[in-house]
Order: sequence, then structure tokens, then C-alpha cells
Amino acid sequence: MKQRLLYYIMCWMLCSCTSALFMGCGKDNPTPTEAQPQPTHTASVADSMRQFVMTVRGSSRLYVTEMQVHKLVTHTDEPTLKGKVLGVSVNMPTRIGKRRILIPIDVTLKAYIDFTEFSEANVERTDSSLIITLPDPHVVVSASKIDNPGIRQFVDLARSRYTDAEIVEFAKQGEDSIVSHMAQFGIEEEAQRSAARQLLPLLLRMGYKESQVTVRFRKTFTDKDLFTITSKQ
Repeated sequence: MKQRLLYYIMCWMLCSCTSALFMGCGKDNPTPTEAQPQPTHTASVADSMRQFVMTVRGSSRLYVTEMQVHKLVTHTDEPTLKGKVLGVSVNMPTRIGKRRILIPIDVTLKAYIDFTEFSEANVERTDSSLIITLPDPHVVVSASKIDNPGIRQFVDLARSRYTDAEIVEFAKQGEDSIVSHMAQFGIEEEAQRSAARQLLPLLLRMGYKESQVTVRFRKTFTDKDLFTITSKQ
């Protein structure tokens, strides 16, 4: 009987020690809490981009290129009467003699970009690239000069020379022709390259490489597009 009682006491003590051991282990090694998400550089990149946008927007009107276009304006004056007489086509001069004029002109074009509406919508970011879409350019005809010493007139004896008013009007027509065919002068491409040169240092300081950056307009502008965004000073 005593031996059985002793056996029960020893079993109870062994169970108590085992429970205490497990409890002690639980206290010494608490269950680890869930790992907290580590902060990333996303916020700092977003802050840098907002600062970039504000800096660019502060530039307001940024003149990006200037070019001079030389044009030789020609005009031939040979008034004729065209029509039909008794069903026969006629083409008769209304004056005796001809006259012709060559007018050299130099037109200065300036292109600028208005960044007042520039926003983060103009910036497209990926893991490996950055695309900046520029606002549409504006073109200004800042100067138009007639090379008076270079004017050449070819006038028959029966005709009078061109007047100053006529020369000015023909020169204006030549200027309008330049504006109407502006795409062929490459002013859009030069404006894009110039804008990229001015924006790139800001992006390099943000950690981007030149090979990662693309600066572009939203589309290729036609003669008609450029005509609508051109003004005269």
C-alpha cells in the first residue's frame, strides 16, 4: 500500500515539473509577432517626382529653340485676260510688257513650351524607364526682315517698277508661306531635343540614367498643327 502511494506521489511530482518546464520555455521564448512591412523607397521617389514637377512648372514659359529661315520670294506680273470668245479659248495680255521681282527675306522663328499646366500626368514611370510627355509647343514669328539691297527687279520699259507697298505685301506672303510649311524646317524636333537637354540634369540628380529617360511630344505635328499654334509678335 505504501509503495503504491509513493508511486502516485512520484508520478504527480513528475507531471508538475513537466508542466512547469513547458511554461518556463514559453516565457523564455515568446511567440514572435508578425513581421511588420519594411518601408520602401516608393514614398521618397514619389516626393522627388512631385518636386520635379513643381520645378518644371515653375519654369513657366521655356524658350527651347530659335531658328532663322531664309526665303527668296518671287513674283511675276503679266496680267492676262482669259476666257472664251465664240467658243474659242483666249489668253490675251491686258498690258504691254512684263515685270518680275525677287525679294530675299529672313524670318526668325522661336519655339517655347508653356509648363504652367505640367503635372504628374505628364510623367510615366516604370521600373526601368521614365517617359516625359511635353506640353504642345508654341511658335512665334519674332522677326521678319526684307533684304532690301538684295531685291532684284526685272521690268520691261513699258511697265513701272514695283512700289514699296507691293514689295512689303509680297514679303508678307513669303512669310505666310514659311509658317504654312513649318514642319519641313524641323522646328518640332529641335524643340524636343532642346527641352530634353534642359530637363535631363534634373532627372540625373534624381538618380536616373540618361539611357532611361525619354522626352517627347504627344504626337508628330503636321504643317496644319504648327500653323494653328503659331503667332506673330
